[in-house]
Amino acid sequence: MSNPVISFFVRGAFVVAAVTLIFATWQGSRQRSVAMAEIAGILEATGVTHAFPGTARRLMRELDPQWARLGTARILATESRENPVSDHPSDEGATLAEMTERLQERLELSGDLAAQVGRERPSVWQASMWRGATTYLSWSIDRDPRLLSRRSQWELPLLRAAELAPGRAQPRRFLAAAYLEVWPVLTIDEIPAAKKTLSTAMNDPMVLRAFIGPWLAQAAGREEAFKIIPDNPPSWSLVRSHFGRVGDYPGFTEAHNRWELSVERKLLELLNEIKHSLAGGDPSTARRIVASVVSLAPPDARYAQSVAEAMLRRPPGPGNPSEARGSRAWLKWSLEAAVRGESFLPPVVFDRLAAGINDLSEAERATAFLASGNINGAENIERRREDLNTEAWAPYCLNKARLLAARGDRQGARAMLNRMNRSLRSSPAAEKIAVDLSGADTQTRPWWQSVPGLASTAWSGLQWKWRDRQAWLDFVSEEPGNGLILALDVVPKPGAVIEVQVDFRGVWTGAVEPGQVIELDIPIAAGAHTLRVRNLAGGRVVPGAVSLREIANFEF
Repeated sequence: MSNPVISFFVRGAFVVAAVTLIFATWQGSRQRSVAMAEIAGILEATGVTHAFPGTARRLMRELDPQWARLGTARILATESRENPVSDHPSDEGATLAEMTERLQERLELSGDLAAQVGRERPSVWQASMWRGATTYLSWSIDRDPRLLSRRSQWELPLLRAAELAPGRAQPRRFLAAAYLEVWPVLTIDEIPAAKKTLSTAMNDPMVLRAFIGPWLAQAAGREEAFKIIPDNPPSWSLVRSHFGRVGDYPGFTEAHNRWELSVERKLLELLNEIKHSLAGGDPSTARRIVASVVSLAPPDARYAQSVAEAMLRRPPGPGNPSEARGSRAWLKWSLEAAVRGESFLPPVVFDRLAAGINDLSEAERATAFLASGNINGAENIERRREDLNTEAWAPYCLNKARLLAARGDRQGARAMLNRMNRSLRSSPAAEKIAVDLSGADTQTRPWWQSVPGLASTAWSGLQWKWRDRQAWLDFVSEEPGNGLILALDVVPKPGAVIEVQVDFRGVWTGAVEPGQVIELDIPIAAGAHTLRVRNLAGGRVVPGAVSLREIANFEF
């Protein structure tokens, strides 16, 4: 039998526990009600309820008042401070000083709320972050001397937040912004840590875009500034764009050169990732990486092998808009080379590039079919057209004439040359095909000697042709040389940046000024060549006369 005394005390203990639990629940509910009423009053007084009703409702539904306080601190420090007056009816007609004062009040209130949460929940990193961030922002608005004299009040909480959440970027972003503002007073010992924080924050492209200008203003020079820029193509592209916007063309050139080096490294990395994805049976990831390769690599013979390797490994399946844009750029560039009898990509790659582009003209698609060796597909399109004599179809006619001549169909090749628009009839590529069809002796003497006046050692600026805002010059050098001299007829007063390709390979990129003459230190063999000039930054540049440099007898 059970002991009645023990049973009495056990039942009593249960009753006491139940009463305690009920009291604690009532007490907690009462405390929550008080806290939520306080938060509701803050949201109403600061205009958050009016400006962001959805956010206010979500905050009031929080079960934990501490998270509601933290959410209120966040909204006061971010969205509401971006438009502190017009979102609240009572703020209409406020002066700038009053607006600033109200903004500071909101920031101070945000900091107080974050501090309350920090006292109750010391391990919550957001509480430390908003406490430090709002202190910094409030003092930064009107250059309060406390920003420097009481630096620890904003710096220590931000450092604490970064320590509590090492994988979170927000604390370091606020720290980086603050360090940029107080950079002149940082000691030699403090600068390395500040640079590390700034570099980490700039891994985010949006942060880099916002910080690159202030950082360049604080750094001793470009060499120091560039040391902490994340070494990847997107970062250098943003830095390059910044220099273009401010008209610093030497800076643009240096950033562009670093961008090119990072592109080469990234392409190797992406090609390895394609192999690993295919080996792991993940074709969708492989297609995504192929798209990255095609959109990242600029059309240039230096990157053609990487693009070809990626496209040859591409699994079947739909592409994406970035791949389509990259494919179009590469296809147009490759077709320009094909017109001149140059091929930097395997035939199957032409087919795959064209397959990923929906808005190709029939002339472009037919020319791509020829380049890929699909003459039947090209002729199916050709038979539906009656405008082969137009300029748009001139590259097709020239490519087909070359193909027919190589197959021994001289009559068909001549017919295509005769139908070709005059825009390409006098080009070196067309002249070479005509010489081959004429049966002239090309074994004992160069083919261009059969065309009087075609070869030269100097070319007029009037011989340049413009396509897609790029200047092209096709020329035939009668002798070898060790370089080219390129005059620039028109350069904007502030300057510009141009890229020069010789035979579809980039050989020079740099800032140019009015009246500048560029010397291209590159061997030039006797024969046909193509020169391309395109603007990378600044106003339009018009190339002028070109001449062979220091003509001499070279062996190539």
